[in-house]
Amino acid sequence: MKRLFLLIIAISLVLVSCKKDDQTDTEKYINEVSSEIEKLDADLAVTFGAVKNDAGVLAISRLIEMFSSSTQFQGSQAVAQTLSVAINKTSSLPAKPALPYPGTYTWNFAQLKWDITVGSPADAIVAVFPSEKSNGEVNNCTVTIKNVGFGLFLGKSWMPKSLKVTVDINGVVVGIIEHTTTWPETSPLPYVIDSKVVFGPFDVTLKGMLNPITKDYNIKSELKVATKVMSSTDITLHLDMANPQLPVTGGEGFFHYGQMKFDGKVDLKPLAMAKYLGKPITVEVLNACVDMKLYHFASNTYMGQVYIKDIVDGEPLIYIKMVDGKDIPFIPVLLKSLNLGK
Repeated sequence: MKRLFLLIIAISLVLVSCKKDDQTDTEKYINEVSSEIEKLDADLAVTFGAVKNDAGVLAISRLIEMFSSSTQFQGSQAVAQTLSVAINKTSSLPAKPALPYPGTYTWNFAQLKWDITVGSPADAIVAVFPSEKSNGEVNNCTVTIKNVGFGLFLGKSWMPKSLKVTVDINGVVVGIIEHTTTWPETSPLPYVIDSKVVFGPFDVTLKGMLNPITKDYNIKSELKVATKVMSSTDITLHLDMANPQLPVTGGEGFFHYGQMKFDGKVDLKPLAMAKYLGKPITVEVLNACVDMKLYHFASNTYMGQVYIKDIVDGEPLIYIKMVDGKDIPFIPVLLKSLNLGK
């Protein structure tokens, strides 16, 4: 009996010790995730600011500027717009572009025009130009554009179906864009997306695939800085392509950044119904659409629940109710453009 009593005491001590360790880990995760939430905007601003100022991005921006201002050859706008779409997915093309002939286009600083050697090479548009405004006389950058094709996106704008771009400064490759899709002209969206963008230490991949049977669309993406994965997504969108008013009815999956992982689902039908009936978009309507939880990414420990706290000037105020009772505001950069109207 005495041995049994001592065994129970020993087991109790182990359990208490484990519980204490779990509590310590949870507190550590809460502090880690809370800190990331509070400085997310600043971190994203630094990250994307670094991408924007990368040598390869600056070179392509310079090329877009030069092509856009040039009227020397037909299709210069198409090159600029195609590259703009590749690095800025919000851009659109007003009409199906006619690309310039394959060949080499070399910037002539003395005459401020392009010297063109058409047909050399025969399969690519090669632009040789100064990568920066400050060295306008030195053509130190070469951008090679190949395999350009277009598809009509939602019947409204033209987007690249295929594209391969290489950015070379002083003989060193500093940027690569590779993009292909399987995109029937009768479809409002591509069946398959396979994109890769590399600038300096930044490596972004995007893959999308339509399931023709379920009509669901799976999207996976990853952002790496050097060898470290900073962000990733695995989201499945539910589609109703026969309904132009609500082509995406909802979705589920996760988004992760640093040690934050948001996992859950969104149902847009209550929002669409409220709009259809002319009812105001209230906090209750929005919260009925969203079931999103926050986890610590590495340990998959539950950290809190995402919810809409209020709507101010048409903008939803997104908060997270943490497991320790704290109420933390969370407005991701990508959601700041969302406006529900006053």
